[in-house]
Amino acid sequence: MTHDNAAVSADLVPYDAIITEVRDLASLLEGALLAFFLDPSGQIILKVALDEGTRHVDELFVRHLLALIGEIEAPTVVLASVRPGGHARRIDRLLFQELQRRLTGTPSTLADLLVIGPDRCWSAAGRRRVG
Repeated sequence: MTHDNAAVSADLVPYDAIITEVRDLASLLEGALLAFFLDPSGQIILKVALDEGTRHVDELFVRHLLALIGEIEAPTVVLASVRPGGHARRIDRLLFQELQRRLTGTPSTLADLLVIGPDRCWSAAGRRRVG
């Protein structure tokens, strides 16, 4: 799948749609991880639930996630991690930083990693509460 590789600007990322979609999936467990792939206009073109979530983040997991992102080649990716309190854990911040670093120079940009709980949401990119 090939797309115009212009990353979506932060104001076009559909934060409310992503947060609502994750919260509507009541069956998601603590640490579940979803990847949202966006087209250049900020529309969600694909959502992938990663079964392993953030329970076992290691080099192999990061490589698999990078391979998935590389295969899809959407210009913008937003990850969403489920946490009951909506508070980021160290692994969420580290995963965001590592993926951003490794995606430098590729057709895809990691715009954000959202940590989503029932009443609170935190943005790794903005280092603040959102939604």
